[in-house]
Amino acid sequence: MLTMAPTNPIINETAEARAYLRDYPQLKLRATVIRDRKIYRDGMSEGKGVVEMNNSKAKAELQCLVKELI
Repeated sequence: MLTMAPTNPIINETAEARAYLRDYPQLKLRATVIRDRKIYRDGMSEGKGVVEMNNSKAKAELQCLVKELI
């Protein structure tokens, strides 16, 4: 799974990481990408989880991850 992926669409690091990991077929890359969002840091300082915060994109990322893992 890719984490801390940039939210800026101009930065290609996520695509570069996917391309790099293709060289290792023994690793199964998850479809869900967790972006580097300030809301994760804010939630920690407030003692809340992302689903308790007001950020639909971060919530959606985590919901996709849970669905993918279940």
